[in-house]
Amino acid sequence: MININKIKILNNTSIKLIAFSIMLFNHVGIIFFPNSDIFLKIGEISFPLFAFCIAEGFHYTKNRKKYLRNLLIFALISEIFFDFAFFNKIYWLHQNVLFTMFSSVLFLMIYEKINSINQSISNKTMITNLLYILALLTTLLIFLLISTISCTDHNTYGLLLIFILYVFRDKPIIKYIFSFIILYISFGYKYSLLSIPIMMLYNGKRGLNLKYFFYLFYPLHLLILIIIRELIF
Repeated sequence: MININKIKILNNTSIKLIAFSIMLFNHVGIIFFPNSDIFLKIGEISFPLFAFCIAEGFHYTKNRKKYLRNLLIFALISEIFFDFAFFNKIYWLHQNVLFTMFSSVLFLMIYEKINSINQSISNKTMITNLLYILALLTTLLIFLLISTISCTDHNTYGLLLIFILYVFRDKPIIKYIFSFIILYISFGYKYSLLSIPIMMLYNGKRGLNLKYFFYLFYPLHLLILIIIRELIF
């Protein structure tokens, strides 16, 4: 019989490195080979892996407010590089993926607060249960609407995926079934589904502490790609 734990060989850092490598491959393709679909297809694998790491990061972080703050700071820093890398100008109709991660973490913080209030109620009734469900659904719909209006990268499906990966992090069957459904519906191509086997190799360990390397990588790699494009073309 196969020992499942023996094949779980990827820690959080490993999954992030895979995600960043695929993202870089994707962005190189978009900027330098816009007529080639293979870069976009393979690039689909990266965001679900980032979503997985965000859900894990939110669970393990000791300071969620700082986690949220860092995402916002680097989202703002990255936006100008994102705009010039993909639109060659300041472009207000599409925001970078760090804003999606920021809004998802903010939503999870509110979700946790609603859960905490619900759990503090000793004598629950049908009305309190309905109010709890209503509060969750209303908050989720508001965040989905904001994501859609703000046109963040991987907007509504990104928030839903991070939510599912967090809420069902200890229920792998449910987590991966819902992730499969969200990914299958969200993409024209189905390469994104290849992210699920990678997630399943996660061993629950943190790995190397490269937090600020990952934060800095996003804006810096866009800046470098812009410079290379300007030098070549």
